[in-house]
Amino acid sequence: MDEDLTFLASTHNPHCTIIIDKQLVGYYTIQLMTEGALFLSYDQQEYHLSGV
Repeated sequence: MDEDLTFLASTHNPHCTIIIDKQLVGYYTIQLMTEGALFLSYDQQEYHLSGV
């Protein structure tokens, strides 16, 4: 298995209101948020995240 970090996609939208509902089996994500808030769920876990 390759141990390198590979970015599959990235984006920036300061006024994003999109809902993404997809499964990426075997992948991990990094979420960076400097302001605002978002609702995030993985499997049965749900989170409300707020920026500074």
